[in-house]
Parts: sequence; structure tokens; C-alpha cells
Amino acid sequence: MTAAAIAARHRTSPALAAPTLAAEGGGSSAVPTRAEIPEKDKWNLADLYKTDAAWDADYTKAEDMVKQSKEMKGRAAKGPADLLAVLKHRDQTSVLVDRLFNFAHLNQDEDLANKPNQARFSRATDLANKYSEAWSWFQPEVLTIPPETLSSWMAKDKDLAVYKHALDDIQRMRAHTLSPREEEILAMSGDMSDAMSRTFSLFTNADMQFPLIKDETGHEVQLSPARFMAFLTSPDPRVRRDAFIGLHKVYENFENTVGSLLAYQVKRDVFYARARNYKSAL
Repeated sequence: MTAAAIAARHRTSPALAAPTLAAEGGGSSAVPTRAEIPEKDKWNLADLYKTDAAWDADYTKAEDMVKQSKEMKGRAAKGPADLLAVLKHRDQTSVLVDRLFNFAHLNQDEDLANKPNQARFSRATDLANKYSEAWSWFQPEVLTIPPETLSSWMAKDKDLAVYKHALDDIQRMRAHTLSPREEEILAMSGDMSDAMSRTFSLFTNADMQFPLIKDETGHEVQLSPARFMAFLTSPDPRVRRDAFIGLHKVYENFENTVGSLLAYQVKRDVFYARARNYKSAL
């Protein structure tokens, strides 16, 4: 599980998507700041962590669990009891890392220009990539267990049999699984390989300035990536046209930068496809 993989499961829009001023509960044409959004329309991240101190405490705990994960190398193939213990520890570590990452990701999305939130998200990303690196040995090690042996272990242990689907998936990926050291190197590359998508997100959601367009009622409203999708579904063709041209005109002004980010994102995908013996990155 890389940081990119976690983020892909939890894509969010940093601004509130709405086609009209009334829907946002404000009288200004500008995209509202976090403080200007009514409390009832904000997500409640306290359900995950009530304080920064609570997040920091779990982060320290997760770091220790990740270190323990790396030290478990060599246990998975010893026998069914050891394999089960490893799998349970992986589950527990994954749940905690995922929780920390989700909070930091959503917290950053509240305001992508907020530097402390960016710093927390960077720490969460580092942790997720360390998790991937710490577990890079696991799949190659499971693949050293003969399939018939693995089947007999699961037949005799109902708790281990719970993981049948996960273990079958590892077998299915045999042709694309590398040596432990090669897997570790790929995991180590995770943070830098996420750079293009993270830079694009900050660039388009925090730095770019988008124009004003008129909504269906004639009010001037500032366009944004989040508002764009709402305007694109407007029943008014003029609103759809203005939103499409307005957004892409700004992108056009930075076509060299945006084009370069896209090109290197594609190169990233091609690299991983070749490294894992796929015929294509598609």
C-alpha cells in the first residue's frame, strides 16, 4: 500500500462544489474560505481525531508498528501460526496507517494553502511509504511457500483461511512480483513518484487563479476546479460553455508546466509497468 494507492481510494475536492451562490450560503462571488463555510456543511474530522495530540500519539504508535513489520521478515514461511501472526499484524498496522493518512488527507483538503496541514499530510505520506517499504518482503516470501502447502495450512486453520482471498491474490500476481530487494527499491521510490500528482493538485487548487463567470441566475461566481463539475451539469448551455472555456483557458496559460507534469506522470506509470513485467501501463 503506497501513499498514492491510499489517496486514490479517498479523492476529495478541496473546495465546495456548487453551481450557485445560494447553494454555498454566501453573498460573495469568490470561492469561500474554510471559515466562511457554514458549520453544518463541513465534514467532522473529530470522528477520526479530536486533537492534534491524538493524531501525533497514533503516529508514534504506527511508526513503532511499521518497524516491527520489517523485523517480521522470515516468519511468514515458517508455518501456519507464524503466517497468521504476520497477517494479523499487517492488518492492524494497515488500519492505523490508513486512519492517519485519511485524516491528514482530508484535513489538507479543507484548505490546500494551509502550511501546517500540508506538513501533516507530508508526514502521513512518508509513513505510508515507509509502510510499503517495511512490507516489501512479504509477497516474495509468501510465494516461496508451495501452493499445496499453503492450501493445507488454510484447510487446517479456519483463522488463516479467512485470508484465502488475499493469499490467492498474491499467487495471482506471481509473474509481476520481484525479488525482496527489488520490491524494496520500488517501495522506496514511492514518495518521489507521487510528486507529479501532488504538485498538480497544489498547483491547480491552491495557486491557480480562475475567472468569474455568471451562473444560471446571472450572478457572477468565481470558477474553481471543484465548482467546475457543478457548472458542467448546469441545464443552461451558456453556463456549461463559460465554465469549460474559463477553466481550460487558465490551464492553457500554464500548458508547458501542466503538460510536463502529465508527461512525467505517464513516464512514471510506464516505468512501474516495465519494472513489474507488464506489457503496457494501461
